[in-house]
Amino acid sequence: MVGTYGGIALRCSPALGLVESPALYGYMSGRDNLRAVGRVLGGVSESRIDEVLEVIHLRSRDRDRVNTYSLGMKQRLGLGLAMLNDPELYLLDKPANGLDPAGIAEIRDLLRELTAEGRTVFISSHVLGEIQQICDRVAIIQDGRLVTVSTVAELTDSGGEFVIILERPEAALALVRAQPWWPRSPYIPTGCNSASRRGKDRIANVARPNSVYQTINGLRRAGLIKVRETYREESRPERTVYEITEAGGQALQQWLLGMLSSTERVFADFPAALSFLPLLEPEAVLRQLEARARMLEERLAETDTSALELPRLFLIEEEYVRTVTQADLEWVRSVIDDLRTGRLTWSEEWLQGFAEMAGRDRPD
Repeated sequence: MVGTYGGIALRCSPALGLVESPALYGYMSGRDNLRAVGRVLGGVSESRIDEVLEVIHLRSRDRDRVNTYSLGMKQRLGLGLAMLNDPELYLLDKPANGLDPAGIAEIRDLLRELTAEGRTVFISSHVLGEIQQICDRVAIIQDGRLVTVSTVAELTDSGGEFVIILERPEAALALVRAQPWWPRSPYIPTGCNSASRRGKDRIANVARPNSVYQTINGLRRAGLIKVRETYREESRPERTVYEITEAGGQALQQWLLGMLSSTERVFADFPAALSFLPLLEPEAVLRQLEARARMLEERLAETDTSALELPRLFLIEEEYVRTVTQADLEWVRSVIDDLRTGRLTWSEEWLQGFAEMAGRDRPD
């Protein structure tokens, strides 16, 4: 059926209702807007218009001009336009776009009512929280390609996989194996040995990372990682493999070296850098820790309060800083001594051997 509405030619099907940005006559009432579209559809009875107004919860405002409606009311009226010929299928593009929480809840309830009546509703949206609350099945499209189709429960319960190509995988595998939570960790689902058996010993699988999409996108924008390949295994979502760029490798090295020698940061960067020591050569670690020791010695000198004749109460903060700094310095000196004497050392061959041994020892 073909007609015009708002100067636009429309082709309408009794099986399809389409809502994107509803074109409404602001100077007309909500009821008159429905009547106008009803005429395009070949005639819609007043009783049907009354039914639609009840469903979209606008019966009490149906005589008011549309330009007095809130955004949520206009969205509901737009949905009502699509409902006039009682279609079996609705295609909705961001139906809750721009709405406040109350308006979003109204649209959500209305869509649930439609599905409860046996209608099929397709929604295009970037608001994943709303999709999770409304939909039964989800299709994810990335860069124009269908990545996966599954139920909401399957999607939220699955761990998901992100594949990262490592320059020195043996170091990462050794670090993982050394963690106390290794045998029961939910974060390493495949294990070192299974990765090696599949010939993918340069792959680390990470499940359930926080904000990993934002992190990966940020790294790509900064040129620190790049897409190496994209492929799909049977019955699994599409997988994208990333690798660290030359700039990314340099940035990692600079961060590690800086965190080992710097004493300026108060959060956990230094412990994090220590966990990645196998990515550096022992000589480089020694140089950075020697620089850190010199900075700690300077900080101790700066916090010396022995010349101040003040009650301890007023110097307790400086006392704490000095005590912590002294303990830090003593520990760093002990590591420096072990590095100098060779009691603490590693090589690529040693790390590879340790990773292979860890893979053999890990229970399947």
